Amino acid sequence: MSPESEGMTKLVLLAFMVLIGGLIMWRLSGHFAKKKRKPKGSNYFKTDMKDKWERR
Repeated sequence: MSPESEGMTKLVLLAFMVLIGGLIMWRLSGHFAKKKRKPKGSNYFKTDMKDKWERR
């Protein structure tokens, strides 16, 4: 194996490792972001009149 071929092989291997590492990090960040995406609700429709009718 020539030195140029060996260097190219290492470069391709490194590129695949970076690609796989990036995919793993992308999936993990999506997993953690999904937990934070729960709806928090809005106070737009909360009024005193609505609260009075809900308590009856």
